[in-house]
Amino acid sequence: MHNPRTWILNLGGCLLSLATSSAWAFGEARGIDGFRVLDAARYQVFSERGIGAFNLIAQSNTLHNVCFFYATEKPFKRLEGITITQTTAKGDRKLTEFNVQNGCVEFEFREKENLPVQIEFVDMHR
Repeated sequence: MHNPRTWILNLGGCLLSLATSSAWAFGEARGIDGFRVLDAARYQVFSERGIGAFNLIAQSNTLHNVCFFYATEKPFKRLEGITITQTTAKGDRKLTEFNVQNGCVEFEFREKENLPVQIEFVDMHR
């Protein structure tokens, strides 16, 4: 069994890194077991079920790359379905263009800073 104190310290470190990052924020999520920030524009998302959704809020319009994993050493082989929508400054939601390669998706934030992008994903090819 994991030591609760270690878990709390790790969670605190994750939250601190989220708070100090000026390039992005990870918002509400479902079907997500964990995530890892590789840098300001590259992320790993872990979902044992292979289906879920989450929000990202970026403060730059750089190209972002999200790779999906069932577990640490088990990446998605491919994404069966993915939808990326972004909220505009007027509150409208519009589809965002993206490129998919295997279990990774690459996209760019098209609207102004601090507006969320919702990523919904499905992979049933374990």
